[in-house]
Amino acid sequence: PHRATIEIPGIHDARPSIQPGDKMLLRPHYPVPLANYLKGFQSNQQRDRVEIRAEVIRTVRGRSNRKGERINDRVILTWLDSKLVPLFQSFPFNVRFIPSNIVHQRCLAALTWLSTIKPAIAKELLYPTKEP
Repeated sequence: PHRATIEIPGIHDARPSIQPGDKMLLRPHYPVPLANYLKGFQSNQQRDRVEIRAEVIRTVRGRSNRKGERINDRVILTWLDSKLVPLFQSFPFNVRFIPSNIVHQRCLAALTWLSTIKPAIAKELLYPTKEP
């Protein structure tokens, strides 16, 4: 799969945090000449509104380089075919993150398991009264 990187200041500290597997929707601010570009010629006559759906692979925390310049946080994501990269490099995007349902499923599984044990043991697990 192809990959892309988007630099977003402070995204590594976002709450809720961005996790691998989250979805990312990218919408160019303006319609793009996608159909004509795919046919092999670049014409600005027909422009289409598009939405790119990508998946977050990982986030990388930004840091300062040796010159003291700040390097922004980055999000590594799946991307389109590499032939389309030049088309989209010239467009600003609106970005929207959609959390994965993995965390939600894990919480539900934990609650389901918790309901199968004795209430006294569950209470002791959630609100311990003794030190380990």
